Amino acid sequence: MDLPKFKVKTKSAVKTLKKSKGETLIEVIVSLVVILILLASVTSILQTSIAFLSAARENSIEMEQASKNIEGANHSGEKSTANIKISYAGKQIDIPLTSEKQSPFIYFYKK
Repeated sequence: MDLPKFKVKTKSAVKTLKKSKGETLIEVIVSLVVILILLASVTSILQTSIAFLSAARENSIEMEQASKNIEGANHSGEKSTANIKISYAGKQIDIPLTSEKQSPFIYFYKK
């Protein structure tokens, strides 16, 4: 079985490659710029997310400490007082609470 022979015009192929070098270089540069812009936006989003998570962690720790302070108050049937400090929007709010145990529940109310 005879295979068909293809003739390749080497001169025209070389000319085509020489002409397309500039286009491919420009395409590579443009694609690198697009990738860099995407990476910069992702980095910005990650930094914002980390800042929000850090603030949420601090608030969670403060709320846990306040909860432990309230739960650790003396509940021998007498009234106990505790202060909760909440930071919100750069302002600190102090809330005085009174707790009273009436078996089997503990009631909390604002002074």
